Amino acid sequence: MFGSSLTYPSIIPSKTRRPRPYWVALLICIPALLILSDLWGGPRGVLWLIGLFGTVISAAYGGFWPGIVTLGTYLLALMYYLFAFRPTPLYPNGAILILTQAALGFAVCWLQERTLRAETAMRDSMRLLDTFLKNAPDAITVQSQQGQTIFINDAAVQLFGLKSVDDAFNTPIEEMRGRYICEDEQGNNIPLDALPQRIVFANRSIAGRVYLFRNTQAQIERWISHQAAPVFDNAGNVRYAINIVRDVTAEKLKERQMAQLSALVAEQNQRLAAILSNVPGVIWEAKGHPAVDQTVSFVSPYIEKMMGYTPAETIADPRIWREIVYPEDRQRAVTEASAVYTSKSGGMVQYRWIGKDGRVVDVESYTSIVRDEQGNPTAVYGVTMDVTARKQAEDELSRYAQDLKRSNEELRQFAYVASHDLQEPLRMVASYLQLIEQRYKDKLDPDGKEFIGYAVDGAKRMKHLINDLLAYSHVETKGREFTMVDSQKALRQALKNLELSVADSKAEITMDTLPTIVADEYQIVQLFQNLLGNAIKFRGDLAPKIHISAEDKPGKWQFIVRDNGIGIESDSLERIFVIFQRLHNREKYEGTGIGLAICKKIVERHNGQIWAESELGHGSCFYFTIPKRTRRSLK
Repeated sequence: MFGSSLTYPSIIPSKTRRPRPYWVALLICIPALLILSDLWGGPRGVLWLIGLFGTVISAAYGGFWPGIVTLGTYLLALMYYLFAFRPTPLYPNGAILILTQAALGFAVCWLQERTLRAETAMRDSMRLLDTFLKNAPDAITVQSQQGQTIFINDAAVQLFGLKSVDDAFNTPIEEMRGRYICEDEQGNNIPLDALPQRIVFANRSIAGRVYLFRNTQAQIERWISHQAAPVFDNAGNVRYAINIVRDVTAEKLKERQMAQLSALVAEQNQRLAAILSNVPGVIWEAKGHPAVDQTVSFVSPYIEKMMGYTPAETIADPRIWREIVYPEDRQRAVTEASAVYTSKSGGMVQYRWIGKDGRVVDVESYTSIVRDEQGNPTAVYGVTMDVTARKQAEDELSRYAQDLKRSNEELRQFAYVASHDLQEPLRMVASYLQLIEQRYKDKLDPDGKEFIGYAVDGAKRMKHLINDLLAYSHVETKGREFTMVDSQKALRQALKNLELSVADSKAEITMDTLPTIVADEYQIVQLFQNLLGNAIKFRGDLAPKIHISAEDKPGKWQFIVRDNGIGIESDSLERIFVIFQRLHNREKYEGTGIGLAICKKIVERHNGQIWAESELGHGSCFYFTIPKRTRRSLK
């Protein structure tokens, strides 16, 4: 688009160049001189001078008024000729000659006037065109076939990163071309012959393309739209190429952003399609009232997997949506769907569908309503889920709950029997055995006395076991309402219940300040009592040392009961909370193995956790948590 060192020209001519027909002026002057030469002398010389002056003005400048002067001069000569009756020796018919010369002179002047006006109009048009080209927002250049720049406007100077207009004309072609790199969309260099201004000369037609333009010297990079058009000479050859170049960097960036956005939309649509295809539910869109004129406009592909109908079938035939509803549920479904449609936030409707193969499916349809600014419904969106498996599970759970309720009732009956009917025979057996031992002790040999002692001991252990089982079952069945409980007060009550054991073992028990919790007070006392009782029972050679503390944890209180007892093996820490699990024989440590199981059941009833950390021979540390609650939660 740039060429050799030419001076920057304007497209307007520097001055008006009017044709000057001197040969016509001579034709006018010579006859006039011949005619007037015969009239020379005295005052007649004035007419000759006037004629000569008018003729010279007409021949030199032309125009309307000089034409009038010339015409007037010849009319004066004619009048003089006619009135003086002096025929011209050279031209016998002088009147005709004078008139002819007068008409010819006026015609020449009139033509000169028309030419001057045409040149003025052309000059004004060229000035307008020159102003437009120089101030056009697009870069405009004109090039010759040799690559020379004939014209360049200010917009082109700025676009191409030139220092000035003179920079375009005073820089050699090779240096100018070395500054620029042109690349296509793929980043490949575009050769000079492939640029539009060269294609114009080669194909004699308009050419254009969009490419990346770089000025390596000015560090400018722009995307440009380059259009070139040919200018033909009189012989039909392409003489110039007019280049119109526009900066389309912003448009290109928008185009790329739109392409990225389109790709993102396509990706989102693909992702949405994948989600719609794999969501285990029918997603749908509808318009209109469910009981009047509702029509479905979109159905996800899952309808075919769930009901056997294709989306196209359900959209094409609105009757399907009524026919697939189980007959006994149709009226209720329409009523509930209408209530959801008129609600503000949508809702859920449960009913049954009949699949294409005849199977019955339990469904839940969740609906949301889109409304306009006036609050009128404009669209309905929903998802209908197959809840058959869940309904079956709920039915199974209901049956299980009923079985559990029946089992608990039987357990309560067993507990009643155990607390009354079983303990009474045990008391009787133990009493009679003791009576036999007292009455016949002199008649019994040592083996008989030992056997009776075993029987009495077994009856006592059976009684303890029954009482512990009752205590275990009463955690759930006899649990009291939760209240605000001062755990420090509950701990003191537990210590009071263990007063004899504490005194006998000479236990040293310390405590930190304990919090107020929401709990079953009786069970918290029992929990502390069981943990402290275990710490006292499973002591070593030294007197028991027990410390009770509590830590404030997020959302819960964590209680710690730490002792210096015999400890527990690490692989037994889980078993100690299982009912009837004993780690030691009865001869060494008495008990039924239910105490820690009762502790776990109490903590779980309070939605907490219990665990232990211990090392054999180095004492144990029992932890349990109670969730934090407020008085408001009791209401």
